[in-house]
Amino acid sequence: MELEALVQEVKSGLEGFKTSANQTIADQKTAIEALTAKMTEIEKLGGVSVELEALQKDFNTFVADFNEKGNQGEKKNKSFGDSFADAIKGQASEFATLAKSSNVKLDKTIELKDVDFDSFSAGALTTLTEQVLPGINAKSFQPMWLRNIFPSISSTSGSIKYLQENETANATDGAADIWDGSTPIATLLAKPDVGYNFNEATAELYWIAGIVRIKRELLDDVSFLRSYIPQQLVYGKRGILVRENTLILSTLNTNSTAYDGAKTVLVEKLYDAAFGQLRDNYYNPTHILMNNREVVDLILNKATGSGEYDLPPGTVSYSAGKLTIGGIEVIGLPQFAAGTAFVIDANQSMFVNRMSPEVRFFEEDRDNVIKNLVTIRGEERAGFINFDPKANIKVTIAVTP
Repeated sequence: MELEALVQEVKSGLEGFKTSANQTIADQKTAIEALTAKMTEIEKLGGVSVELEALQKDFNTFVADFNEKGNQGEKKNKSFGDSFADAIKGQASEFATLAKSSNVKLDKTIELKDVDFDSFSAGALTTLTEQVLPGINAKSFQPMWLRNIFPSISSTSGSIKYLQENETANATDGAADIWDGSTPIATLLAKPDVGYNFNEATAELYWIAGIVRIKRELLDDVSFLRSYIPQQLVYGKRGILVRENTLILSTLNTNSTAYDGAKTVLVEKLYDAAFGQLRDNYYNPTHILMNNREVVDLILNKATGSGEYDLPPGTVSYSAGKLTIGGIEVIGLPQFAAGTAFVIDANQSMFVNRMSPEVRFFEEDRDNVIKNLVTIRGEERAGFINFDPKANIKVTIAVTP
């Protein structure tokens, strides 16, 4: 085979790997062996040229990359922790220089690549921060992140306009019905008007941010930076995701429908809201959200007169830290004020993410220069939308004085 034809086959083979995402590892190994044989034949047939040297370099790089990853072309999203750790590790020497030098201006942004949305789950948090470092206990903070129970989308806008169903906008709202077309024209009635109505709703995408200040010499400690910053700014008790929960709860509170049943006992209200009112609205209950202390009251439900724990068998189930009512998961959150619970269909709302958490380092903030401190800022941009308030039933709980 001519040299030119072999070179073209190798080029085509390498290009094919870049565009194919479905080959198995075995298939790729076989193809690489074939390309290797062709490269050997090229070396025997031709002399050294700039084009052949470039091809050889491209081929060697490809093979080395394949051997390292095991499956060329596969792209794997990173968790927030892995991405942050890689970014810190890759610039460790630069941070050490900044920590030691008083003549270097500090204004450093850490770019996080390929952060996966699921990285903000409780499991990702545990592997990221569950360790003890000298001078700080960075053990995991373990709440429920509400973003994980709702569908999610990303956006590049500052706000989102959408249609929200509004069945109460028109008192003459109707429904499909049987229409009689057999009467004379003069007496024919109009076909029923279903009468859908919508609100033109707008959801803002808010900045959620926080800062911490540390001593500059701590930039020397890469392990400290990798654990402390995500734990404090993203997952911590006063971090970004906790404020995210509050944003979601606030939106649910604004876009909800009051419980309209006649039940008075809390567990009966929740049952009626979930399997009565929500189902009457053609939605399926997915979660119950309420205050942590009132979750405890549900578990320890006691009769007023006899003092016995008298819930019907199977009504409330508590196992391995998970509480369910009629099979519906109950989520207790400290952001809830006592006295209100929500029974929701989570599929009728959506979490909107414009910018995943970004971390930036500053020296020039307040009295940092004279105290040799560094300010670290974490922030994201996010919002929350609801498509129908009838998918969120607000249940009022009698608070004991």
